[in-house]
Amino acid sequence: DMAWRPWLDPMMLITGRTGRGKTVVAHSVLTELAARGWLIDVSDAKLIEFLGYASWPNVRCVAAVMEEQVRLVHASLDLMKERYAKIVSGEASEDDFQPYVLFLDEYALFREDLADWYMEIKRKGDPTKVPTTQKVNAVLRAGRTARVHLVILTQRPDAEILGSGEPRANLSCRVSLGPLDRDGAIMMWGTPNIGMSIDPTVRGRGTTRNAAGEPVEFQAYWQAIAGQAGRYAQSWRAQRSCRHGVAQEGLNLRY
Repeated sequence: DMAWRPWLDPMMLITGRTGRGKTVVAHSVLTELAARGWLIDVSDAKLIEFLGYASWPNVRCVAAVMEEQVRLVHASLDLMKERYAKIVSGEASEDDFQPYVLFLDEYALFREDLADWYMEIKRKGDPTKVPTTQKVNAVLRAGRTARVHLVILTQRPDAEILGSGEPRANLSCRVSLGPLDRDGAIMMWGTPNIGMSIDPTVRGRGTTRNAAGEPVEFQAYWQAIAGQAGRYAQSWRAQRSCRHGVAQEGLNLRY
């Protein structure tokens, strides 16, 4: 089974070439977190992959416009800082916070569109480089204690996309879909011996870690794609508690 231990591995990285099942895995994670009462925002770089979830319980915003996507990144950092301030002042403890997650879909595409957008709106005196990616890195570094989490989807975990060293290392919950090449396996799993032998003919087949932290092969299953999610929202609300949902098969989530 695929497992996520947010208290230990607070940030998730999902990789794989197009069509391998990244979005299917992300949809499964999103529905499970919504059922468990997490507050959820989504930056939908491809515009249509998550739109059907906008009306689901505990999903606050699905942003397809660049201005909205940027605001979600800034808001996640603001929430993290606000929660740290409450901890320092004694107003709250970590256990008082509702877990929050921001999904950043197709992160490489988001960064490209972000750079183009920033060049259009940048004014004299503004930073030379867009500061939004630095804010993503800030949440990757320090979000855990504030229960602020990121799920980043990208086709490859290249350093030019995720950065080298600390930012990529903080994405410690990892999922790779489809077979990896040697460089990809080393970047994802630290060794060419993991993730390269996945059957390329089976969509949704990939590599992750189980509840014991061991690399395992797993199969992702379709649940409700964005274009059809709205059809299931009413019955889903009737059948599942938003606060006390039971773990869905295939995702063992422990806080």
